[in-house]
Amino acid sequence: MQLTHVDDRGRARMVDVGAKPETFRVARAFGRVRLAAETVELLATGRVAKGDVLAAARVAGIMAAKRCGELIPLCHPLPLTAAGVDLVLRPAAADLVVIGEARVVGKTGVEMEAMTAVAVAALTVYDMCKAVDRGMSIGPVTLLEKSGGRSGHYINPAYGLPAGPGTTATLREGQIVRLLPPAADDCWRFVDDNGAILLAVSVAAVVGCSSWLAPSPLCLAGEAILVAEPVPGGGQGVVKFFVRRPGTVRSGELVALL
Repeated sequence: MQLTHVDDRGRARMVDVGAKPETFRVARAFGRVRLAAETVELLATGRVAKGDVLAAARVAGIMAAKRCGELIPLCHPLPLTAAGVDLVLRPAAADLVVIGEARVVGKTGVEMEAMTAVAVAALTVYDMCKAVDRGMSIGPVTLLEKSGGRSGHYINPAYGLPAGPGTTATLREGQIVRLLPPAADDCWRFVDDNGAILLAVSVAAVVGCSSWLAPSPLCLAGEAILVAEPVPGGGQGVVKFFVRRPGTVRSGELVALL
């Protein structure tokens, strides 16, 4: 495999994408900011002296995605059609998860825009909280998925898997969803309060996906974001989520545990 940003003389170059067709492209990335317990409490109660940390970080991430071509030397400047940042504070894990997304109709992908959004949002959190917690750490900043272009749909196998065949589920804000461990059908199943299966992921697909070996407190399912909460008497291996950001998940779309 050849590095496209290096020419035949070993010099850095900007790739000429002029002959490539325009396609609809999407990328999503995520990162973590690990926090002291005191910082978690300040963020949860909105008592950080510099102001609304999450709002500032969200706007900073979006602004950074739009300026990615000026920050990364060989990155093409792109007319993004959308950019967004979601931030989820997890007191039990003592961290803040940052999720960035970028979209474009263009000749090259938006992976760098999504990751830049995450990185700058995380740095903004550090800047606004450093007076009380200089020991915060950031990372990893990781691509979760990209779609569009010649290489098609990529899902990072360490975190995400495609939703199973036949999946079309609409998740409503505030809806309760349970993740049940594999049974006779050899699938992880997301079910509603009535036990109806919303989506499934095969055990075979989970093998090698480290984040699924011990289900964690945050899930991305298509467009939706689900946050875990305790399940009193829920049974071993059961994780209960509530839908924080509504959305639809379809067959083949990203289902990730972070």
